Amino acid sequence: YEEALTREDSNQTRDVIIDGLQRLPLKETVELLGRLYASAEPNDRRAAVLGFAAIGKPESVTGLVAALRDADRTVRLEALRALDA
Repeated sequence: YEEALTREDSNQTRDVIIDGLQRLPLKETVELLGRLYASAEPNDRRAAVLGFAAIGKPESVTGLVAALRDADRTVRLEALRALDA
């Protein structure tokens, strides 16, 4: 998931992934991304932030704000970009 959102050259593929995330049940998706964010691995936390950003709903803001205090710089930057968008 993370690689597809961050490294995929095809904007069409990225759009399909984002569209798919937005179609999933919101509450369950936010909960799953929250559990992913709880991982010790920075790449997992970054993927969760990208997922929160892809959802684009107010329910994802709490997760993004929490990520602003992450120990990993790249996670914090992704959260800041998502909130800025």
